[in-house]
Amino acid sequence: MNPGRRRQPGMGLMLLFYQLFGVIGIDKIPPVTLGTIGLQVAVFLRLFKLPWYKPTQVCVSAYKVWTKKEYSRLIFAAVEHGDDWHLYYNMLSFAVKGQSLERRFGSFKFAYIIAVFTVLTNVVLVALNTIASDYLDLDFADHCAVGFSGVIFALKVLTTYYDSSYTHQIMGIPIMMPAKYAVWVELVLIQLFVPNASFTGHLAGILVGMAFVKGPLKYFMDLLYSLVKGIVFPSRPTSQFRPQAGPSGYANDRRSRSSTSYASARESYTEYVPPGMTEEEQLRRAMEESMREGANSQGNAPPYPTSYSGSPPPPAGFIFGDGPSFSSAPPQPGFAPDIEELRNRRETRFAPSS
Repeated sequence: MNPGRRRQPGMGLMLLFYQLFGVIGIDKIPPVTLGTIGLQVAVFLRLFKLPWYKPTQVCVSAYKVWTKKEYSRLIFAAVEHGDDWHLYYNMLSFAVKGQSLERRFGSFKFAYIIAVFTVLTNVVLVALNTIASDYLDLDFADHCAVGFSGVIFALKVLTTYYDSSYTHQIMGIPIMMPAKYAVWVELVLIQLFVPNASFTGHLAGILVGMAFVKGPLKYFMDLLYSLVKGIVFPSRPTSQFRPQAGPSGYANDRRSRSSTSYASARESYTEYVPPGMTEEEQLRRAMEESMREGANSQGNAPPYPTSYSGSPPPPAGFIFGDGPSFSSAPPQPGFAPDIEELRNRRETRFAPSS
């Protein structure tokens, strides 16, 4: 392929556009998912200048990454595809999974998960190929893979784990089976129908997804995410209510108001009833002052009605007569009952009956 030559869209890319715009709906795809698909399509069509010219220059293999230390392949290989059908299947599967996962995690965190899964999937791929070559005598050292398939398998593990209503489709065919077996069945079937597919690349994606939902990967990713989010979006300290903050605090104001009310009541009481009096003198003095205030105040006390069908009610706190029916008239302002008479009535009323 010439360096400046663009790829021509084929049938696979046409079907991808039809699925995105006509079947799924471009407005129903979240922004990070849609942006990732757009980036993959732009890279495939060579709409901008790239650091490589053909897929073999960025494919991931144990020899290229582990031996020659070309670590940029861990990222570049995930956005490169061999042909338009490879791009079609990967992006269509990613669009379905991204719809549910991005809404669950949020766009910012979903982009973070994609970035981490992209690197980790290719790292695990290199580790699996190295182990297969060194310990299983399999020729995987020069096995080179490109594409987004490994990340999609990792996301498929998350989708089947979090979304219980997810319809498990194996290569586009709806098959009813437990969610924990869906990715493993798809791994085997893809290898049977597409022999050129990277078995270790798909297996690496499953292992990364399992480490996220079942292992410690989620804990470390959440910890790093919290640190990065705290740096990028620092939160402002929120003011907290403290009752002991100062004289303007609510609790202090309430205590000061209570103290003021108590002091005012005590001052009012000592004004009308000076200390040093006996109980009878204090009672008489308080009643006289209360009656005097009621007689002198104009318009402060609620007026009593002038006409009654029966006898008018007495003022609160006084009971005249021997029974519940009030036969005597209410006292005039300034009336002060005799203390001895009140005490005799009380003793007679509460005396035990013979």
